[in-house]
Amino acid sequence: MKFVQHFLRYYFVDRTSHGRIQQIIFIIAASFFLLHPLIYIPGLRNVSSLPRYAALGLVVPILLILSGIAIRRDNIRLRWNLLFGLIAVFFSWSLLSLIWTVDGLTGLVDNLELLNLVLLAIILGQFVSWRNLEGIMTASVIGAAGVALIGIGQYYGFNPLGVMQLAAPSSLFTNKNFAALYLDMAIPFALIFILVARSSKGAWLYASGFSIILTMEIHVRSRGTWLALLVGLSVMLLLILWNPSARTVCRQRIKSRLLQFLVAVVIAAGAALTPSSVFTTAVTTKQVFNFEQNSSASIRLVAYKNSLQMIQDNPVLGVGQGGFRIGFRPYMFAKQALPGVTEDIYLVRLHSDPLQYFVELGAVGGILFLTLIGTALFSLHRIIRVAEVGSTEYFLSLGILLALVIGMTHALVDFPLRKPSSAIQFWSLLGITAGLPYCRNIVEQTQIKAFFGLLCLSVGALLLVFNVYFYSGWIDANIDLQQALKQSEVKNCPQAATLIDGSVHRFPFDYQARQYRVQIYGECLALAPQRILDAMNEELAFDPYNTRALLTRGWILTSHNYLNAAETDYRRVTTLLPNRASGFIGLGQVAYMRGKRQEAKQFYWQALQVEPNNQIALRVMKELDAH
Repeated sequence: MKFVQHFLRYYFVDRTSHGRIQQIIFIIAASFFLLHPLIYIPGLRNVSSLPRYAALGLVVPILLILSGIAIRRDNIRLRWNLLFGLIAVFFSWSLLSLIWTVDGLTGLVDNLELLNLVLLAIILGQFVSWRNLEGIMTASVIGAAGVALIGIGQYYGFNPLGVMQLAAPSSLFTNKNFAALYLDMAIPFALIFILVARSSKGAWLYASGFSIILTMEIHVRSRGTWLALLVGLSVMLLLILWNPSARTVCRQRIKSRLLQFLVAVVIAAGAALTPSSVFTTAVTTKQVFNFEQNSSASIRLVAYKNSLQMIQDNPVLGVGQGGFRIGFRPYMFAKQALPGVTEDIYLVRLHSDPLQYFVELGAVGGILFLTLIGTALFSLHRIIRVAEVGSTEYFLSLGILLALVIGMTHALVDFPLRKPSSAIQFWSLLGITAGLPYCRNIVEQTQIKAFFGLLCLSVGALLLVFNVYFYSGWIDANIDLQQALKQSEVKNCPQAATLIDGSVHRFPFDYQARQYRVQIYGECLALAPQRILDAMNEELAFDPYNTRALLTRGWILTSHNYLNAAETDYRRVTTLLPNRASGFIGLGQVAYMRGKRQEAKQFYWQALQVEPNNQIALRVMKELDAH
């Protein structure tokens, strides 16, 4: 308890420059940075992402309301510069893209998430000081160390919480790569704090956090992480070696903390060499150093190549925010066949955030985003140059710069900006970066009129009500989705269909629920044909490229002798999935029902060309040859 009181008093109670409301804002922000990566609610399909975005949706309006109160009560001066403006313009362009997006429902969800992230960035940038920035970064290191400890336990078979792991060790993120995305940006903070710690005891504390986080990163074996950390280390060495004063100071600091660094690295290396009897991974250390491609790397490289055709076809505006999942479907074979795609498996995200921004928001949005990042890095470099070498301000600015560099490097080959914990970290650092020049009085602030306080209060209250309504509906629908999947597993089709219908109608924005609805109906063909047909019509109106829905509707239409309509659906499937036999088999059935046996044989022959061991095509071809 005394530690918490000391922590709050040291980092957030500074009455010389802050009013009481502003202190509360940063206490809430620090608590959020500590807790959000640890939020995990069993019973949901999205056990980590959904509750974290819901928590963000609660915290941001509260901070906005408190900001309005602070503006009206305290002598607040506005911080606004090019970086703040770029953040606002980027969000405005993303919101505007809803006019032309090919997936309006997903676009609305993405823009709401982005709105909360942008508001958090602007609020933190308006009120940040060096002291409470240090507190927020410390909270981030503690939260990251907690995440890493849970993941290390999983690596050695210790998972008492029963955390779901799609790829272990996942910690509380369901997938090890998602955990790595978040931990990447916390490593520079832990590293920097070893140097700025005011006592040997503090240095040991931060060294422990650094060692724990690094151990988890090694266990994950993410090539994106290793690339990002290598680039971050190179940038750090370049900045330090370029400045003679920085070389001298850092050499002295490292020398004084050498024991802590060595112990931290030795522990992490020892943990990496300690075998696990339960851990398996598709990416081994040998693969990484030999630059071998596994299936994941191959899929990403082909997807990048095919996405260039999307950009070429939609160069200025893109396909709209949230539009990649649907918009990419016709391009899966544009330049090269995308490996692994089936009727139920396709690429939801591009695994490259900057490239996906060019795909979804066009050249305008993509260039805006790169300009935003470039401006932030330039601003941080400027602060580092004018700050006293070796000061806390110098090292904190260096830590933020390294975190953004590492996050952006990993974003080139993955999607940290699309996952809540890493996105919260990233956008908050952008907003804080925009506010830091005012902490050094590089630029002057202007007085905020009381009207803006009332505006913040009103917008915050409305956003709070909307977010509670929106995310509570999503969570309830997600629970129904989980129940539907359980009923589907035991082949209780009527109950599964009813539950999934309720989930989709309660919250129509969740593409995962819609995808599972199509799969459940596709497995429950004994239901009333009209019910199946209505469900497939509804889902295809939402996603016209859903091949499973097309096949299910085609089957219903064929069984009721609507052959022309069925043929149209099957032909679309062969266009979208030329690597699969299903569409050709459907066309063969239609031709057979029309009495065109030779044409049917041709379609079944085409099915066997792409899937030589397809049992349906083999059986029908045998029957046709027998006659």
